[in-house]
Amino acid sequence: MQRLLGFSVVLFAIIACVSGAEAIDIDFADVKNGGAFVQGDKAVAYSTITWEGQRIAGANRSGGFRFVGVVPQSCIGTLSDGTSTIQVVVFDCTPGILPTAIVDSGLEIGAATGG
Repeated sequence: MQRLLGFSVVLFAIIACVSGAEAIDIDFADVKNGGAFVQGDKAVAYSTITWEGQRIAGANRSGGFRFVGVVPQSCIGTLSDGTSTIQVVVFDCTPGILPTAIVDSGLEIGAATGG
C-alpha cells in the first residue's frame, strides 16, 4: 500500500510538471487583405516571433503577439518563439495560391500586441 501511495505521488508530480508547461496558443490565423494575420499568446515573454523562418514580431510581457505575414503556399505556416515551434493552419487560404502583395490592412507588419 505504501509503495502504491509513493508511486501515485511521483506520478502526480510528473503530471503537474508536464501540464504546467505552456505552449504557444493561437487565437486565430486567417487570410486578411492578402496576408496571413496571426494572433496568439503563451509565447515566451519578450521573445522574437518567427514566421516561416523570418523574424516578424516580438511577444509582449504576457507572451501575446500579432502580425501580418506571408501566406504559406500550403496554408500551414511554421511559427516559433525560439523555445517552441508549432505548425499553424491559416484559414480562408487556398493552397498553392500566393498573394502578390500584402494590402495595407491598418496593422503594422510585425506589430506586437500591447501588454
